[in-house]
Formats: sequence, C-alpha cells, structure tokens
Amino acid sequence: MQDLSQGQLVPLIPMAYKFFEAAKEGEYERNLRILAAFLRGELEQRSPDASNFARMVRRVEGLSLTDLKVMAMIDVSLSKTMPFLDEGTKGKRPFVSATMLSKSSQNKDGLTTIQIQEALVDLASRGFLIADGATRMSKSEEFYFVSSSFGDLMGRAREQVVSEGNGTETSG
Repeated sequence: MQDLSQGQLVPLIPMAYKFFEAAKEGEYERNLRILAAFLRGELEQRSPDASNFARMVRRVEGLSLTDLKVMAMIDVSLSKTMPFLDEGTKGKRPFVSATMLSKSSQNKDGLTTIQIQEALVDLASRGFLIADGATRMSKSEEFYFVSSSFGDLMGRAREQVVSEGNGTETSG
C-alpha cells in the first residue's frame, strides 16, 4: 500500500473502526479477509468513501461459507456463457437461478437446489443480488441479477486472490 494522502487518511479512521468492530464482534476470519481486501481497494481510491465501506461491512457480516460458495459460483458462471433475459430497449442482462447453479459444473461442493435458493434469498436481502419477481411473471423460479455491490466486492476479492497467488499478501 502506498503512502496515504490527507484526503485518504480522514476516511481511514471510520473504516478501520468498522473493520475492528467486526473483528471484535467475532466475524468469521474469511469474511474479515474479504473486508480487508475491500478496505484496501477503498484506500486505493483518490477519495475513499467511508459510508460505502460501512454498507459493505453490514452486507458481509455473518455470510456463511455456503453464501460465499454461491457468490463464487455466480461470479464464475456469469463470467462464462450464461442465459440472458431480455430487458426491452436496454438489451440483455445475465441472470442466475438456483436450478442453473445447482446443475452447473461450478457446483463442485454439490450444493442442493434448496441450499442455493436459501443463499440466493439471503444474498438478495443483503443487496448483492436483485430478484426479478418470478411470482409476478408466472415463472416457476426466481431469476437473480447481480448488483453493483456484488461487482465491487467480487472485483476486489479477485484482486486479493490474484495477489495472494503471486505470493504477495495484500491484507491483514
């Protein structure tokens, strides 16, 4: 990490406080690593946003290992060829569903459709996914789209994995 400017130091204080508060409350170590990667990414911004970090802390707190596995499956699945849903004039937007993910080659842990559905609902309630309202559309299953928060978190998590894979530890 580079030397921080005055503008970066000011938001560091509330962000560090939120991080250490999560640690004090007994947050899972894996989730703390995710938050550390997000914090690092925030500090690399010209104007770090402490409120953005606080929102991410609330979203990540208490994520189960199953939730994290489903997030990883979604991320990998959407980076490959996935179904698209027509959004009219906006074009097409990729989506996932519990059935698709359970049958996916990315489901290396053999999660059941029910386990994946539960994780998808939890992730949607945290703001990582956006449900399409299947019941209003007379579909048999809910489709989920990723939110910008999902993209931000997964982008920074990917950077962390790449850095660790290259032998450079980037978070505490």
